[in-house]
Amino acid sequence: MSAATSAGFGGRVSVRVSAECSLAHVAVIRCFTAWVCALAISSSVVVLTAAESRRGMISSVHPLATEAGLNVLRTGGNAVDAAVAVGLTLGVVDTANSGIGGGCFMLIRLANGKVVAIDGREMAPAAATRDMFVRDGKADTEISQTGALASGVPGALAAFDYAVRKHGRKHLGELILPAAEIAETGFALNASYANRLKSVAGDMKQFEASRAVFFRDGEPLKAGDVLKQPDLAATYRSIAGQGSDWFYRGPFARATEHWMQSHGGLMTAADFANYQVMLREPVTTTYRGYRIISFAPPSSGGVHLVQMLNILEKFDLKSLDEATRLHVIAEAMKLAFADRAYWLGDPDFARVPRGLVSKRYAASLAKKINLTRATEVPAHGTPPKWERDVFRKGRNMASRSPQRGEGLKVRDSLPDSTGIAMPIPPLSPSPRAALKTHALQTLRAGRGPQELAPAFGVRASSAPLSFRQEFTQIEKHTTHWSVADAEGNWVAVTATINTSFGSKVVIPGTGVVMNNEMDDFSIQPGVPNAFGLIGADANAVAPGKRPLSSMTPTIVLKNGKPIIALGAAGGPKIITSVLMELIYMLDLGMSAGEAIAAPRIHHQWSPGELQVERALPQHLRTALQQRGHEVAELNSMAVSHIVARSPDGRSLVGAADPRAGGNAAGW
Repeated sequence: MSAATSAGFGGRVSVRVSAECSLAHVAVIRCFTAWVCALAISSSVVVLTAAESRRGMISSVHPLATEAGLNVLRTGGNAVDAAVAVGLTLGVVDTANSGIGGGCFMLIRLANGKVVAIDGREMAPAAATRDMFVRDGKADTEISQTGALASGVPGALAAFDYAVRKHGRKHLGELILPAAEIAETGFALNASYANRLKSVAGDMKQFEASRAVFFRDGEPLKAGDVLKQPDLAATYRSIAGQGSDWFYRGPFARATEHWMQSHGGLMTAADFANYQVMLREPVTTTYRGYRIISFAPPSSGGVHLVQMLNILEKFDLKSLDEATRLHVIAEAMKLAFADRAYWLGDPDFARVPRGLVSKRYAASLAKKINLTRATEVPAHGTPPKWERDVFRKGRNMASRSPQRGEGLKVRDSLPDSTGIAMPIPPLSPSPRAALKTHALQTLRAGRGPQELAPAFGVRASSAPLSFRQEFTQIEKHTTHWSVADAEGNWVAVTATINTSFGSKVVIPGTGVVMNNEMDDFSIQPGVPNAFGLIGADANAVAPGKRPLSSMTPTIVLKNGKPIIALGAAGGPKIITSVLMELIYMLDLGMSAGEAIAAPRIHHQWSPGELQVERALPQHLRTALQQRGHEVAELNSMAVSHIVARSPDGRSLVGAADPRAGGNAAGW
């Protein structure tokens, strides 16, 4: 053992780690960082988007993060260790999308067959109130997206720590120190990162600590500039030495409280100390003989992925011509997103019906789909037993220390609506609830907001309806990575700070970019968030509540063995991108690389348009328009990363989305 000492925020700390592992990692990372920096500056960059290996496979959005995970596998770590190393490294090199100032969902299928779903989603501060973003009767999305009120209590670090302690082989310090080295020495920004930074520079320059990290001579860093983050390096080293308590119960929590109090925020050190990692029972279904495992609420992704697959299983998609197939998929998307807008929220606070993932309910929805014509979806559906059969609350891991290897067993045969019923008194739909449904229909139809007033008390000018402009301007954000090892451990992780660079706030002296996840709540029922998504009471702000998410980390089993781990970044398009990729692979027989590159479509009910990628052939767009769809073209949508089992079962295959600069690699 050797000791390394560093000046972390809040004092010097002694860090004891394995010399054989961690120092070797640092040396490799230094060399690899220099190589990637040279590539970023050069005029021609070739990044591998597909790979094959027998010992381990990783696909992520940044080569440095992928390499960090591979180094862990090479030195005896398992897929859980590698996934955490990837996430911590992305918090350095992909700070526009994720980091320890944000949250994540981790879906793990262990070699022993158990499945663990770790909820590291952000929590609203204890002082949060339902109408905290309402000013003069009107929702103010500026303060829900930027500044001191926009952040929830981060959960990513707590989730990483829990995952490694219970299911990994290494210690958090071993995994975080190589990332600290990258933060210290720096890396060259590529054009994508620089463009993202430029797009939010107007908001970021409001905050002194943000300017200090991401600006030079009063201007945001440009492509080719080297970003060095010494404060973040010190934060990482302090966590390596003192553990996650340094973050949740020590100097970082106190520094955040001080900054928040000085800038009109609500978050306190007590909020950090009270943060709870939750274990969720995953949602599952069968589809064409495969077992689909995805994340439960507060993720809407798993629920509606399963719901859409259950609907689409009623159609022989492979036998349909391509235009009809895309039409049917779009219709299933509309039905699912209508339900999302009304029913979904944090199950620890809201009654989220398990009937949403019932095959019986899906069959009733499938009957509404006309093969030749787009059908109006006026409102959400009513799943069976919605009054009393709901997703159960998560298991609080804050005060409990389960042993390594513990998880939730996923049986090979499950009822068609998963989870354990939690008996509660029946609910009675109120006239006001019906009125709110009508208001959501009004928003979805793109008509004037005047009709919102009776339902929500919202002024006529308060509901922005230029959805298409909002959607087409939003850059990619959030991040997903997939990992598998030779022993049979598979991990799918989606992490985020929400929109690009989150709240645009860096906590002074720490280098940590804070999330703006509070905007993922329904800050006022019926008012769209940054992604045009609307919601109802189930996703209203409340103290300690977790905002609804679209993150959809997913694992697929065949004959009880994992064969695919996937997920995506891209707001609500996460859900539909994962759906499209599964259809391409499971129905149409595409490889992971083919599926991830294939054109995507997206419909989220509100707004009432079908978005398609530019790569979709014109004759298909015309055919969809002829079926009654209002088609809107986007350059691209979502960014995905897949690890899969090769067709012969002998090796692992990785695919990185060609829409971004990530890579897949094995060893």
